[in-house]
Amino acid sequence: MKPQAEAQECQTCHHEDVCVSHVPAFMKLSRAEIDAIARLVEHRDYPNQEIIFREGDPTDRLIILRRGKVKLIRYGQEGEEIVLDIMTPGDIHGGDELFSTQRQKETAVTMSPVGICLISYERIKELIMEQPRIGIKIMEYLSLKLDQSHALLEIISTRDTMKKLVMFLLERRQRTGADQLELTQSDIGNSIHLTKETVNRKLSELAESGLITKGHGWIQLKNIEGLEELLQS
Repeated sequence: MKPQAEAQECQTCHHEDVCVSHVPAFMKLSRAEIDAIARLVEHRDYPNQEIIFREGDPTDRLIILRRGKVKLIRYGQEGEEIVLDIMTPGDIHGGDELFSTQRQKETAVTMSPVGICLISYERIKELIMEQPRIGIKIMEYLSLKLDQSHALLEIISTRDTMKKLVMFLLERRQRTGADQLELTQSDIGNSIHLTKETVNRKLSELAESGLITKGHGWIQLKNIEGLEELLQS
């Protein structure tokens, strides 16, 4: 974690609209359990194009994205950037190292001004000992993240370009629970290894078919059944 972004107590988490209550891993917890988590939270803010952590850095905190977008990347043998995932508000990074000492497997770079909430692993462990149900919810979420990683591998390995794009859009809808996706064409292309021009062309075809609408930095999925039928064709 970069030291120049000083951690502070997260005032957002003490408002009536508690920010951690919007995290999928915690949505089914009681108000008292959410408040217990909120008391552990610190926050940091980062500008656009800032590195939050680098591959090889120690992992000692759970990171919750409060606002903005963050890409998780690795670098290929020739220095090319490989996008592994794009975090959007409510996403969690970390946790699979909660009970072991490991290091970051990727580099996190902000794609906009970003706000994150941090909870140290030591404080989470103490809370889990006191309230095991919270630990169960964290484990369920980490299992979901593993499923999402498998889904992304399947998408990337799909050869049909249109199906690859549609699979990605539907997977992001399932992850965020929203029909409007805050994604640029570059976000999509980097995530599923397509050129920006190819993404633009295929999105235009979907828009002409009335399956989506698109604007600057967003895509609205209008006909979910129609998109799913494309995958069966």
